[in-house]
Amino acid sequence: MTRTKHVYSDDLAYSCSSHSSITLLTWRDRPITIWRDLLNVIARIAARLIGQTITSQPLKAHPRAYLVVLNRGEGTRPKEDTVPISRDEVRIGRDPNNADLLLDDPSISRRHAILRWDHEAEAYFLMEDGGRSGTFVAGKRVQTGQSVRLASGDSIALGPVQFRFYDADDVPS
Repeated sequence: MTRTKHVYSDDLAYSCSSHSSITLLTWRDRPITIWRDLLNVIARIAARLIGQTITSQPLKAHPRAYLVVLNRGEGTRPKEDTVPISRDEVRIGRDPNNADLLLDDPSISRRHAILRWDHEAEAYFLMEDGGRSGTFVAGKRVQTGQSVRLASGDSIALGPVQFRFYDADDVPS
C-alpha cells in the first residue's frame, strides 16, 4: 500500500492510500479526517481558489516517539530494543488479534493499555485499558480508564515489562 501526500500550498495538504476510504486533510497543520472522494472534490476546488497546481510526493511515516525496552519480562516480544511509534493509537497487550504492540508475558492482559496521540496537545497519552498487573508512569499507578500525558524520559511499567518513553527528538542513540 503506497501512501501519497498531495501538497496544494503551504497551508493545504492531504495524504491518502490506495486501499483506504478515509484520508487525512491538513489545513495549516491541523488534521481533518474525511472520505477520499469528498476530499478530492474539496482539495481541487481549494487548489483552484488559491491558484496552486497539484504536486505529489511519497509520504513517509516518521515516528513521533520511541519506546526503549528496559525489561522484557518473561516473554520474548517486543524483540526490538527500541520501538518507533508513528501511529495515532497503539494498543498494547498480549492478544495478537487486538494488540499493535504485542507483549508475550503472562502477567500482561489481553488488552492492557493504549498509547494515544492527542493532536491538540501534540503529545502522547497512555491510557490504562484494564491491565491486571497494573500500569505505571514515572512510578505512579494509572487507574483503569485514566489517561496520563507522557513526557520524554518517562518510565512506563506494564506489569514486569518496562519501557522508557522518548519524543522523536530526544531518543538516545
